Amino acid sequence: MEPIQLRFLFANKEGVKIIVSTTRDKYVSDVKRQLLEFWPADVPKPDSLVSIRLICMGLGMLQDTKTLAESKVPVLPVHPTPINVSLLPPKSESQALLVDQKAAAGGASAAHPSCWCTIS
Repeated sequence: MEPIQLRFLFANKEGVKIIVSTTRDKYVSDVKRQLLEFWPADVPKPDSLVSIRLICMGLGMLQDTKTLAESKVPVLPVHPTPINVSLLPPKSESQALLVDQKAAAGGASAAHPSCWCTIS
């Protein structure tokens, strides 16, 4: 399969960049595992692969179950393809407990969180 170089750029971490070589037939979840092998020391490691969000050139968030080719990640001839890395914040124990209690009571779940916004 076609080789590709990816340059990972971390949100709010100026100058932190990782370049990884892979192929376009790799699943996004495999690319995340590969990224974890080179994770920068000054960036907190995520709790899980699901916490890592990869965003590429206006294509939106890349889905773990798709390959880079299926996700239409382009191979750039001049430089590595830029991929923005964003991390979901870790849940605190109280947040996790609250979500579990609401789900058990038939209320809002993690998939459908409540909103307390006021629009005026």
